Amino acid sequence: MKSTLSFEKPPINEVVFGLDIDCDNFQTIHQGLFWNEIKKDFAKVSSQQLIYNPLQPHTFGNLPYGRVWYETVDGQRLVQLQHDRFLFNWRQLSSDQLYPSFSNLFPEFQKRAGSFT
Repeated sequence: MKSTLSFEKPPINEVVFGLDIDCDNFQTIHQGLFWNEIKKDFAKVSSQQLIYNPLQPHTFGNLPYGRVWYETVDGQRLVQLQHDRFLFNWRQLSSDQLYPSFSNLFPEFQKRAGSFT
């Protein structure tokens, strides 16, 4: 018999899934083209500072920005895109928002990552 661990109020307030991107010719225009694909669901857009991997030299110059946040209107879902990574987040922004579960979030991540790739 398979058992599934379940919580009435899970101790989770954020989940993130990610992909490393290995693309030498990634440009800012790619972020805009991607937004055109998802803007119906992710209407809020903002520029953010890059996330650097301390184990790899960064080759994106000294630009402080270069990562874009695409957020749903309620802010619960977030896609982050920069030259070397693609991230999908679910965030609990208030205590009345329930964790939708891994089994619901992972297919959303796969869908968004698929539309990017």
